[in-house]
Amino acid sequence: MRQQGRLKPRHVLWAGKVTGTFQVVEERDSELSRTVRVARVLAVPPTMQEPLLELFDVTIISAKPDWWTFTGWERIQDGSGVLPRTYQQSWILIPVDLDT
Repeated sequence: MRQQGRLKPRHVLWAGKVTGTFQVVEERDSELSRTVRVARVLAVPPTMQEPLLELFDVTIISAKPDWWTFTGWERIQDGSGVLPRTYQQSWILIPVDLDT
């Protein structure tokens, strides 16, 4: 929670929880009947308990040298066979050095 006596920024507390290759692509969405941007994290390590859900209708909120923030909608199937539930979600992405 703290580093050198100072409260760490909230985005830093979650840093490193998920790693992989980030991509945003435009795709036709049958549920919305239109083209949307979809964000995904690919090549997630197999040690993760659950894969990361896709983020639909994604929008970039902030882009800084050390972190980016995206927002959109995650869809979760509840197993009832009806349409999935959607939840507003934000992702904070922190780039890693690929040379190390």
